[in-house]
Amino acid sequence: MRMRFLTMILTASAAFALDWPQWRGPHFNGSADEPNLPSVLDPNQTLLWKTPLPGKSAATPVIAAGRVYMTSTENGSDRLLAMCLDAATGRILWQHSPTSAEQAFPMGNTMTSCSPCADAGGAVFLFGDGTLVKMDPAGAETWKRNLAADYGPLSVKFGYSSSPLLLEGRLYIPFLRRPKPYSGYVSAAELDSFLLCVSAADGKTIFKQNRPTDALDESPDSYTTPLPVTINGRLQVVVYGADCLTGHDPQTGKELWRYAYAVPKRKMDRQIPTPVAVDNVLICAYPRGDKTFALDLDKLSANQPPQVWLYDRPGPDIMCPAVYRGSLYQITEKEKLLTCLDPKTGAAHWTVALDKADLYYASIAAGDGKLYMVNRKGVVTVAAADPAAFRLLSTMDIGENPVDSSPVIADGKVFLRTAENLYCFGAKK
Repeated sequence: MRMRFLTMILTASAAFALDWPQWRGPHFNGSADEPNLPSVLDPNQTLLWKTPLPGKSAATPVIAAGRVYMTSTENGSDRLLAMCLDAATGRILWQHSPTSAEQAFPMGNTMTSCSPCADAGGAVFLFGDGTLVKMDPAGAETWKRNLAADYGPLSVKFGYSSSPLLLEGRLYIPFLRRPKPYSGYVSAAELDSFLLCVSAADGKTIFKQNRPTDALDESPDSYTTPLPVTINGRLQVVVYGADCLTGHDPQTGKELWRYAYAVPKRKMDRQIPTPVAVDNVLICAYPRGDKTFALDLDKLSANQPPQVWLYDRPGPDIMCPAVYRGSLYQITEKEKLLTCLDPKTGAAHWTVALDKADLYYASIAAGDGKLYMVNRKGVVTVAAADPAAFRLLSTMDIGENPVDSSPVIADGKVFLRTAENLYCFGAKK
């Protein structure tokens, strides 16, 4: 049986199909089904509103039931913030500080790099110090716990950045980390790696599934988010990082299969981009952007040689690829190259150079036949999502940086977070 994405997992009604409820959107692949999206993100033409933010963050906002949920630092303070805005007006409805943390990380990362996940009942926020908190739509804490206090420090070199996966009332959170903590963390014993499942209703642990690895040095670190897939009619949760891919039973956490992709072993192969899938093909960016490969998930579950194709040219190292209308789009961050690939074969349709002002850390958002991309300098590129040829629709310099958060699409609008503001673009009425 062919694999399919779970496109309506978080939807209680057709209205929620307009939401972007968690990292990589409603289809878990960077795409949305919204019509009438703007071809240019220009503050003078298509800006509906913008809201000043209290501090910078690399986390991407999520949208559910007319509300924008996001995390933020606070300039001049150690407080970490959970925020809620009205998606129609940009008005801040509430902000709450469930924790404080001083630690900064290399490359300017902060303790607010995990994207929330949300539905009509509120949002769950995860912070780099281990604080996990559920907030209701009115801004009250439903529950709170600290995962670092329970399971040891979230020790990854550039700061914990894996966003929780919300799936059928459960939160799936990967702890992929090296056994010996980095400088600045304290642990009396070696740290284990595991997949944690927590009830979204009360925050209690449902299971903790160990995920051993023989990865070396920095290679156990992973910044990816779990991915839901259905293989041969069976729902599974895929975890990527620490030199392997694993498929897990979402009810028990039991490891159903494992694929070791790192041969030979390397010491610095931390994994950042989350995989994407189309039909039964799982597409993975290799650590450090070395290449892109695809696996047949049906063969993985049957313990057969699974590789479908290998694109042996530089690919993404930080940003996540997007699958949209049967094509795969990815950016090589340092070279600033956008490539369109056939996700079934790995054949490249075209490659073009994007604006070269800075690196691309933000992932692609796709909808209404358009691709939305932004580099760290704040230059936004909108292009046609067309495998036949690259067509530039617009380029706009927002003039604010750094921009590490990805564009998101919901309710006919495009949302973009910079270090200073949250912007909302759309057709003006």
